[in-house]
Amino acid sequence: MTSKNGHKTYITFVLDETGSMQEVRDQTISGFNEFMDSQQDKSLGECRVTLVKFNSKKVETVYADMLVEDVPALTHDTYEPTELTPLYDAIAHAIKDTEDKVSVSQKVLSRLAGHPVTVGPLVILVIMTDGEENASKQYTRADIFNMIKEKEDLGWTIVYLGANQDSWGIAQPLGVAVGSTVNYDPHHTVRAFAGISQAMTDYRSSYQGLAATYANQAAGESDDIKLKEFSAQYAADLKNLQQNYWQGKKKL
Repeated sequence: MTSKNGHKTYITFVLDETGSMQEVRDQTISGFNEFMDSQQDKSLGECRVTLVKFNSKKVETVYADMLVEDVPALTHDTYEPTELTPLYDAIAHAIKDTEDKVSVSQKVLSRLAGHPVTVGPLVILVIMTDGEENASKQYTRADIFNMIKEKEDLGWTIVYLGANQDSWGIAQPLGVAVGSTVNYDPHHTVRAFAGISQAMTDYRSSYQGLAATYANQAAGESDDIKLKEFSAQYAADLKNLQQNYWQGKKKL
């Protein structure tokens, strides 16, 4: 998917708003706002953001499919940590919100192009939490594993940022790739956000080059077999980019 500024990125951020985050509330607010500011670089293409916050009182979509430059700042009024951790329900909620937006966009582009889109948007789901699942009512670990694997097979990037826990021990049973699982120190939450901001910027920049290459190859091509070959090779190269890039971000 392209815009006048390049290939589009969807970032869905699943943000823990449970009681244990109260200690790092100010750092989380500051770091999150800086992260959003860092993603406004026009050279990285259009970026649309969905924010899902969660605790056992509610799992809510704060905003969806919003241009990153229009994202409102997180404040003490809009980020109030409390209660327990329905992690599974929050992840499922975020995936469903995101897949709806991506599906509609893909269908529109396919109609305009007259064939299935060869190069899709970059879809990134970021899960940030300092606690383990203890309050979900609708979804199980097995449900989330299946949902995540399905989306990873479609080229989504799922990034798990965990604090005060064995992040790899929690993320892998959910289906998150080892190379996309990162530990962070909750006492240095702002630094963690700075690290993920730079990582995200570099990743999106690398994706722009990859997507442009395949979009140029597919431009004007009407042969279905060749388009399928382009799609398959693009998917393989995107997976390699995901694995090679996030593999180095083990700790922030």
